[in-house]
Amino acid sequence: MRLDVHAVAGEAGVSATIRNLSETGLLLETDPPLAVGDIFQIDLPLVGEQPAEIMWVEGRGHGCRFLDPIPKSAVSAAALLAPFEEEPQERAYEGGVIDEFFDNTLPQPGDRIWYAANAAIFLLVLAAFAFVLGMVFSATG
Repeated sequence: MRLDVHAVAGEAGVSATIRNLSETGLLLETDPPLAVGDIFQIDLPLVGEQPAEIMWVEGRGHGCRFLDPIPKSAVSAAALLAPFEEEPQERAYEGGVIDEFFDNTLPQPGDRIWYAANAAIFLLVLAAFAFVLGMVFSATG
């Protein structure tokens, strides 16, 4: 979610961006740093200004809780008003060692020569075995 809003802390108002919103709190991004414990008013669609308290700060991010929970309809309205942000695409699977092994075991263009050579050797060994077997039976019988 990325919804630009106006927040008022004390006398000063600041532009802020809601990055996450629920019935009980929100994640707010703003350049001027706010301190933990600060209470401010945030203007939300459908419900107007709501008081919230800063619970934690990390860089530009401020974790906030509403002093009074907001209705689900306000959360839905904010989500509908926020511009659509496409989720980052997962990286395509590039394969690993097993995939590389199976890729190397697939027939390759030069493999026909090896298949032909292996077949010829097999037939030669088979013929030699048949010859030896024939010689053994002819000698005994």
